[in-house]
Amino acid sequence: STSLRGMLQALGLEPEGRAHSGIDDCRNLARVVEWLISRGADLGHTHRAGEMLRGRRAGLRPGDWACEACVEHANFASRASCFRCGAARPAGQLPPPHAPHLQP
Repeated sequence: STSLRGMLQALGLEPEGRAHSGIDDCRNLARVVEWLISRGADLGHTHRAGEMLRGRRAGLRPGDWACEACVEHANFASRASCFRCGAARPAGQLPPPHAPHLQP
């Protein structure tokens, strides 16, 4: 579950305080984080989750490309320009042949 109450229940923790009370929600969330850390969870940046689970660039598919201007920010094959900075796809990185409708 993505709700705080659902996370607490999934971990076997009882909610403390009032639901939707800022300080009580923060304390309960801190308990969830404490539980995760105590079991070795990696709480690093989630934008790198695929990289951490499968190895660097393992989540890329044929035709996906790295933006040289954004220090290797990955873009889907369908993008002609970088999602993050707008830089054009490098000339040598064309979309895969199974996607003829995409423009290089």
